[in-house]
Amino acid sequence: MKNLIYLNLSHCGFIGEIPSNLGNLSNLQYLDFSSDYTYYDDFGFSSDLIIENIEWMTNLVSLKHIGANYVNLSMVGSQWVEVLHKLPMLTELHLDGCSLFGSIPSPSFVNLTSLVVIAISFNRFCNT
Repeated sequence: MKNLIYLNLSHCGFIGEIPSNLGNLSNLQYLDFSSDYTYYDDFGFSSDLIIENIEWMTNLVSLKHIGANYVNLSMVGSQWVEVLHKLPMLTELHLDGCSLFGSIPSPSFVNLTSLVVIAISFNRFCNT
């Protein structure tokens, strides 16, 4: 599966942690593991599909599309922005309802020039 370029696991009803060994799929260009199993709690939308450490995504340097809508990324903190900086081919980012919070760093600190679509609604961002 090392030559795999398209992987769509969205809305499959998975629960638990997304395996970090997906980072071994170094030729991957399209990755979608969006969840449709969500609920609303005190922090906003949440899901039983979770990523606790997103560092494995930095191996996916050919990635053009990430779909992770309603995957719980609350444990990732601001690390998701650092990962984006290491994905130079990324054109689409879908992180709606991922329990992200805090502030988004200034664009001058992050290279997002290749992004055409950024979908990050239903999160808990704030201005600083």
